[in-house]
Amino acid sequence: MTSTSAVPTSSTPPPALAALAGGYGRPVALQRGSASELRRYRLIVTRRDPSATPPPPTYALVWEGAYYQVWARGAPAARALHSATRALAPPASIVHVGLRAARHPRGWGREHAGWAMRRPGALSASFALPRAGAWTLWLQGQFMPSVDVSVDGRRVAALAGQLAGNSLVPDTATPIPLRLGGGPHVLRVARGGFTLAPGNGGSAVLAAAFLTPGATPVDGVAVGGGALFAGGVRAAVDRPGGARDSQGARTSGSIGG
Repeated sequence: MTSTSAVPTSSTPPPALAALAGGYGRPVALQRGSASELRRYRLIVTRRDPSATPPPPTYALVWEGAYYQVWARGAPAARALHSATRALAPPASIVHVGLRAARHPRGWGREHAGWAMRRPGALSASFALPRAGAWTLWLQGQFMPSVDVSVDGRRVAALAGQLAGNSLVPDTATPIPLRLGGGPHVLRVARGGFTLAPGNGGSAVLAAAFLTPGATPVDGVAVGGGALFAGGVRAAVDRPGGARDSQGARTSGSIGG
C-alpha cells in the first residue's frame, strides 16, 4: 500500500487520482472514484465537514476528532462509529444560514456565497430550526484573526488561526455544539478592531454557515499508513488523549433550548 495525500491547496493532486479532482486547487472528489481507483487506500482521512460527500459505502467511519475523520475499508462493526448514519448529516437535515441577505458592515466584499470581513464589524443573519434540541453550528471560510460567534445575543465561540482552506475550497472551522429551541434565531459573527497581535491583520472570510442536528462526541483510535487525505490539509490528525492539530478555537458553552 502507498500513502498518498490530496490537498485542496495543491494544484497537483496525486497522479493516480488526478481525474477525481474538480480542477485547479480542488480536492479529490471521492464520489467520482470507482472501487478499483480507491482500492489501494486502506484508510481515507477527510476534513470533518457534514456537508461533504462521504467515502464509498465500503468504508466505515472509525475515528472522529475536532477537525478530521478517519474511514477504514472493511472495518469490523465493533470499531465502526455511526454505522447506521454514516453520512452523518443527510442533506435534508442541514439548516443553512443565508449570508447574502445578512446585515453586514460597509466595506465587506463578496466571497463565495458569503463575505470577506475586511474591516472591524459584525454580520447578523437569521435562520430557523425545525425543532428544539442539540445542534452543531459550522462555519466555513478563513479565520486568521479572532472572530467572535454569537447566537441570539450570547457568545458561543471565538475562532482564530484557522486557515486550512484556500480561495477555492473554504475551510470548515471547529464545530460549535449548541442547544437551541425550535423557531427563529440570529447568528452574529464579528471581527474586532485591528491590533499588533500576531495574525490580527490576516484574512477573515465567512463563506458559509449551517447547522446539523445532534452533537455526538466520539473517542479516537490509532490509525496507520496507507491513507488518502481528501478534502483537507496534509497535517497531523487529531490524536487520542486530547492532542490536536495546530488549528484552534475557543468555545464558551452552549445555549439552552
